[in-house]
Amino acid sequence: MYQFIHLHAYARQEKDGRSVEFILGEADRGPRFSSHIENPLPPEVIFGLPLSAVREQHDLAVNSARQATRSGIERRIRTTQKTLLTVIASHPIKSEEARTDAAHAREVENWEQRTIEWLSLKFDSQLLSVIRHADEPYRHLHAFVLPASHDVRALELHPGYRAKALAMRSRDAWSKEERAALNREGDRAFRKEMREWQDDYHTRVGAPCGLTRIGPAKRRLSREAWKLEGKSAQALKTTIDQATDVRSNTERWLQAKTREAQAILASAAEEASRILSEADALLAKAESREADARTFELSSRRAWAGARNELRRLSTVARQVAELEESKSIIARLESIDQAVTNRIGP
Repeated sequence: MYQFIHLHAYARQEKDGRSVEFILGEADRGPRFSSHIENPLPPEVIFGLPLSAVREQHDLAVNSARQATRSGIERRIRTTQKTLLTVIASHPIKSEEARTDAAHAREVENWEQRTIEWLSLKFDSQLLSVIRHADEPYRHLHAFVLPASHDVRALELHPGYRAKALAMRSRDAWSKEERAALNREGDRAFRKEMREWQDDYHTRVGAPCGLTRIGPAKRRLSREAWKLEGKSAQALKTTIDQATDVRSNTERWLQAKTREAQAILASAAEEASRILSEADALLAKAESREADARTFELSSRRAWAGARNELRRLSTVARQVAELEESKSIIARLESIDQAVTNRIGP
């Protein structure tokens, strides 16, 4: 199975009749444009806007677009200018198989999602819509890209034409032969850029989906070589799927461990907060008790000092009446008590 992706730019007026109106009408399965489909079904929008809105935005953009002439006068853009870029991508699994087989349906869904992501990466907000057609033999997508530039030049978004224009703009050609050589150089730049465009799609979408880059006929591969390449592509897809599963499992494990670590840290923080609160309470109580002890000691010292002063006053009085015999014993007792007080609180 190999990838298929193609892009093309359209104008409002085309020589072959495949204009913007025709392309949007065919994609929308309008009766005038879908006679080649046996049982046409409405398209399924899987990204962005419905086709009616794409048509409205395109018409609004081209009707308001202006282009400056060489004389500096602005005029409306030509109807033959390419103004809408489309991309078609197809998957080799048949539409019927995608409808009836769950495994095939998952493969196609994965391919669709990867294709949309790749297109968004390439065109960003200029990608207006991606639709799915399921009424043809193979499931395929149509993407519609509207240039955001003021003159709505779709070819500026086409990687091949952009590379060719850049290659030809860098040189001057004077003679007919030089112009022909320059055009060939531009064509080489076009093909090189488109190969790289296809390679990038294969790297980001085709290979992860088990699709080969190119089919067997174009490279003239034998049936055996083609089968071998198909098996290699499937093996690569399996490896990528396994790597994706490992990454998903690793991310889930890391998320679980992160949640577990966060829970442990939260519990530890709560316990630390509780311990700090208890320590603060004990410290406050200790400080209160220390303050009470200091107050008690100060009061005691004051009381003992007062008692000592009173005893000394009484001793003085007793000495004044020392002639009285009975006062001697009182003085001796007062001196004994005074000594005891001095020993208690200091001199």
